[in-house]
Amino acid sequence: MNINAAFLTLETTQSGGYVGAILVTDQIGIPQEFRCTHRVVATKVQQQLYGGTLKPHIGIELCGLPLLKEIKSKPNLIILKDSFLLALREKHEIPTIFLSRAEGIIETSDTKSSSEKLEGDFEPIIVKTHQGCNSDLNDAMSHLRSLRLDPLEPFVRIQTALQALAEQEVAKYG
Repeated sequence: MNINAAFLTLETTQSGGYVGAILVTDQIGIPQEFRCTHRVVATKVQQQLYGGTLKPHIGIELCGLPLLKEIKSKPNLIILKDSFLLALREKHEIPTIFLSRAEGIIETSDTKSSSEKLEGDFEPIIVKTHQGCNSDLNDAMSHLRSLRLDPLEPFVRIQTALQALAEQEVAKYG
């Protein structure tokens, strides 16, 4: 089975604000599609009004959903490196998981979401689903085991690509 995995992230920019980005790869990590949003900057008033919900709002409503709607290479799995983006799962049908290195996770007694450890030719990773979407875990683990790459490595590529785009923009517009 051919697997397309989408790696979705919200990155903080050096000039303030956020940029959402998505990289869709095949199972060996070859890019199929890359998209990113324009920089999103909240005003002081928005920062006060949204409080702690600002970053999830920007990540989900202003960046994540538009990126998912825009991509042509539909993924079998959406992989996140920010746990607050798991709420995206409520708005589409594609299995969605949050990944982090195993040593960075403190085990909790959260019974609303499922998690499992993934091991391979990389440091162990904890795979976590959105609460109420525990059935995603079996599909996700099957897809992840089909990937022939470290499932967190594409996020490094995304950061590097976003930095290159920011440098191009500075060079072009000063």
